[in-house]
Amino acid sequence: MRLYKTGLIAGTSGNVSARIPKTDLLAVTPSGIEYELYSADIMCVVDADGNQLEGPSKPSSETPMHTMLMKAMPGVNAIIHTHSPYAMTFAVLGEYIAVVSVEGLKFGAPRIYPTDDFITPGSSDMGRAVLTAAGKPDAAKNAVLLRNHGLVVMGETVAEALELAQSAELTACVYYQARLIGNPFGLTQEQISRAAGQYPVCPARASRVPAI
Repeated sequence: MRLYKTGLIAGTSGNVSARIPKTDLLAVTPSGIEYELYSADIMCVVDADGNQLEGPSKPSSETPMHTMLMKAMPGVNAIIHTHSPYAMTFAVLGEYIAVVSVEGLKFGAPRIYPTDDFITPGSSDMGRAVLTAAGKPDAAKNAVLLRNHGLVVMGETVAEALELAQSAELTACVYYQARLIGNPFGLTQEQISRAAGQYPVCPARASRVPAI
């Protein structure tokens, strides 16, 4: 609901998943239901392979991406996919978002990269494309743009994932506006690492992104 109220998602777009503690199960938002109608009892529960176990409606069509990323990244317990407008702008351009301010320090790297190509929604190929983009040397390991689609962020908790989604949209907005005026100065990896002592930075998960 906070994603909806802050404009990071609209209509029935976007989706969220979270590991259910001490199980191999995921809670996933349902497909095609307006956010004004959300309540705890309409959430879906799926197993690690995406088979639905609970919930009155179908789980999100992006469940294959969620389950694949959860399997591949054991330190990730929550995934949020948004259609936030500034992030989508760069996703449509197929360009990275440069980390240009302290709000972007949470990504632990200089750039949020897009996937290499547009992937048909609802395909497990989306998860593989996310892992490839996150595996680039100067890439954020906890945020990836989905080409011509939106943004996906991965956190250790739902609260962290929400914070990352908000930070990614703000970073994209500032970077976009700065490019309208001139050539923005992007932070380097050394600067980001040095600033980590002054700001809480969500852990970069380089060791948790498997080779593709």
